[in-house]
Amino acid sequence: MCLIDLKSSAKARRLKQVGYICLAAGLLLANFARTSATVAQNWLHATSGFLLGFSIVALLAGVRMSRRSA
Repeated sequence: MCLIDLKSSAKARRLKQVGYICLAAGLLLANFARTSATVAQNWLHATSGFLLGFSIVALLAGVRMSRRSA
């Protein structure tokens, strides 16, 4: 199965692309950005958590939209 189905609508494909970008950014931010201050570390965890959560929502919405149009 292709990660981004070419048969789905343009809006569903765009949502999946945004979801994959947020997933990659959230994982990279959580793994490679290191700080020593507690406040900065909390902001990094919050930002990476938001990006990971948004990626889940965008990917599920894209899958749902592509299933509806098929």
